[in-house]
Amino acid sequence: VFVAVCICVSQAVSYSGCTKSGQNYCLCVGSNVCGDGKNCQLNSSGNQCVDGEGTPKPKSQTEDDFEEIPDEEILN
Repeated sequence: VFVAVCICVSQAVSYSGCTKSGQNYCLCVGSNVCGDGKNCQLNSSGNQCVDGEGTPKPKSQTEDDFEEIPDEEILN
C-alpha cells in the first residue's frame, strides 16, 4: 500500500505510488517507490516509472569525495 505524499514548494506537486502504467509522478529521492520492477526516470515534466534502468539515485557526498587542497595553494 502506497501513501500519497505532498511536497510543498513554490510549485506544489503531489507525489504518489506509481501505477503499472507509469503515468503518475513518483518520488525517487530516498527510495524507489515504483515497484513492479520499474524504475524512476527523472525528467523536466515530472518523474515517471519506466521499464529499464531509469535515472540513478544521487550519490551521497562523503569527505572522501573531495580532494584536499594544501594551504600553500590557496594562499598563492
